[in-house]
Amino acid sequence: SSTYKYYEHRANVGVRLNTDKIRFNASVLFNPKRTQLDYTYRTIDTLVTQNVFNVSPEMRFIYQFSRTDRLEFSYRGSASQPSMTDLLDVWDDSNPLNISGGNPGLKPSWTDNLNFNFRTYETVKQQAFNVGLNFSRTQNSISSRVVYDEKTGVRYSRPDNINGNWNVGGNITFNTGIGAQKLLTLSSYTNTFYSNSVGYVSTTDATASS
Repeated sequence: SSTYKYYEHRANVGVRLNTDKIRFNASVLFNPKRTQLDYTYRTIDTLVTQNVFNVSPEMRFIYQFSRTDRLEFSYRGSASQPSMTDLLDVWDDSNPLNISGGNPGLKPSWTDNLNFNFRTYETVKQQAFNVGLNFSRTQNSISSRVVYDEKTGVRYSRPDNINGNWNVGGNITFNTGIGAQKLLTLSSYTNTFYSNSVGYVSTTDATASS
């Protein structure tokens, strides 16, 4: 059985700049959290407390070339804490062939998100063009580290931090009116996406340490 108690506060501080050509916003979110877990499993009865202080920056910049043309760039950084049960140094052997445990040494994950967008529109031709790019990277992602004992057939798994998870994507949109009165519209949308994901897996024999 598990009983959670959460205590959380959020404070946001930011600046804003608006001109004829430029719109700029930057802010920082301060997010202190306190979590308590009262955990009972078989003969184990433990109370675990987690105190974290997340700081998440965010920025957005827009440059307006004209009423129909603009460039936009944004960034956001955010932290993610491991779950309380993942931090418990407890092994669950209720299934003797799949033994799982926690990892009290887990670090919080940090994700960077970048976005770029450019759009333009020509009123006479009723023609619009848009291009967008995005990139995301996570440091200290939480993955399941699995060790398989070839002799006994037992799988041991526990969460662990890993680096190397990221993705990047882009898209292009083009719309244009057809004919003198623009009664028809030709639309085109193209996008691409690539994701890089990593994980843990290993095997051992009877001579290896458990």
